[in-house]
Amino acid sequence: MKLNLLTSILLAVLALTLGGGATSFERAKEAEAAFPAAEFTSPVQMYCLPDNTVSVVLRWTTNRVGPQWVDLSLFNNNFAEGTFLGNGPLFAGQSGLVWNGLLPATWHFLRVNTLTPFGWFPSETKVFYTRDDCSFEESLLSIPPPPACLEAPPAPSIAGCVWTAKPDFASYAVGETVAYCYWVNQAMNVRIVVTKPDGTKLVVIDRFDEGIGACVGPYQAAEPLGLRIVQLYGGPGDPLLAETHFLVP
Repeated sequence: MKLNLLTSILLAVLALTLGGGATSFERAKEAEAAFPAAEFTSPVQMYCLPDNTVSVVLRWTTNRVGPQWVDLSLFNNNFAEGTFLGNGPLFAGQSGLVWNGLLPATWHFLRVNTLTPFGWFPSETKVFYTRDDCSFEESLLSIPPPPACLEAPPAPSIAGCVWTAKPDFASYAVGETVAYCYWVNQAMNVRIVVTKPDGTKLVVIDRFDEGIGACVGPYQAAEPLGLRIVQLYGGPGDPLLAETHFLVP
């Protein structure tokens, strides 16, 4: 989340400092790439993040001749010094990158710049417009709870449930909508944490609940692929109350 916020802040500062006149798609002209520059191989994939910024998945081919930098700008100015962010160095064989925290509904200009013994060889400029439909809201329960939730003990015992729209260990395709729902049997602090296959964690909610429960989202299933562990914590001492799982195959 900190990296997402940093990217958004830096891009916004660049836009305010340099002006927005160069961001028009109509004025964008892709720079021709010369061997051994990298080449983009597929459209940019985009996913919404919980902080309303955008995550993009980038893929390209590399000729493995030297370290690479991925440069990102809001301006169609041939990546003038001081007007873009650089992500690197990446090793010579790397051919993909996930970049989080992009501004929504904004034109972006992208290149892969390869450093060789003969100098820099930039790829063509990739131009894309980020999603404008990322909106994360919380609502009252709208997905029926699984039967196990109905078996929770009454207060004063602390109990809770967490679930998604699909059964435990079901699969969600990349890009498919995911909503996280929970219920607790009394007022308490609640926290839902999603652990991804690479060990990173997403805190879906961390707040006081009146003992009502809610569904939080929509989110989108995204990379990395594999098993997600969804855990609900709550009450004094923040113990684990419930757990569910899903796969992104």
